[in-house]
Amino acid sequence: MKRRIIFFSFIFIFLLTSSAFCLSFHITPLSFKVKAEPGEVVNRTFTLSLKEGERETYFRSFIEDWWRSEDQRKTFYRPAGTLKSSCGLWCTVNPIEEAVSGGETLNIRLTINVPPNARPGGYWTALTVNELPSPVKPEGVAISFLASVSIGILVEVPPVKREAKIVGMRVDEDFVWVKVKNLGNTMLRVTGKVNFLAPGEEKVLFTSDLVPSASLPGEADPLVEGPVNPLEFRAPLPPDLPSGTYLVQAILDTDLEYYIGAEKELIIKGEN
Repeated sequence: MKRRIIFFSFIFIFLLTSSAFCLSFHITPLSFKVKAEPGEVVNRTFTLSLKEGERETYFRSFIEDWWRSEDQRKTFYRPAGTLKSSCGLWCTVNPIEEAVSGGETLNIRLTINVPPNARPGGYWTALTVNELPSPVKPEGVAISFLASVSIGILVEVPPVKREAKIVGMRVDEDFVWVKVKNLGNTMLRVTGKVNFLAPGEEKVLFTSDLVPSASLPGEADPLVEGPVNPLEFRAPLPPDLPSGTYLVQAILDTDLEYYIGAEKELIIKGEN
């Protein structure tokens, strides 16, 4: 069984455990963000260090494309070059396979070769490093969890344009959903909050922060320029919010020099 730990620009660290085996390691960096001109070659290094005392472990590295569903609850992976805005075919890694013992570090060289005819904009892909099954079979019955780490690679070819717009808001039993469309040509990060006011009033009654899709709270979500655009971001309804009609305000930070916002009257069914 394989568990993937996703870092992307924005996602964070972990410890894999099972009743049979525990693998502990540290990686750096958590993402690659590169600005490069057409025809430029950029080299970077990814490191994975095993904790002292760990057994010899085999790893395989490769490049693959990724994106999220509109509600950001699912992440998809496909071969490099699948997406229109992929830089997967620009990237090579070395070594592809390597064994690392406890206390040692796996150094993976990432080479990004930007084509001379690359158009301005943001391009992205992922570097994935998989733990390979041990060639030594354990005695008896055992469950092995194999580590799989993905980190994001974002390449921006200037000039880039950053622009976003809120194009919809809705509510269900648990969340207010804010739909955001990326009008630029590169990836954006989205954080923000949702305010609840009584219609016709200026006093904020409740506030709820957007829930990131990342592993840990506080990490910003990527707003990708495609293939799913717009994306929805969600803010949980306050647990003590009474039923009624509210003026709901969304205020978002999308890496621009200004905040973007929208408001809409929504009927919310609370606890009473």
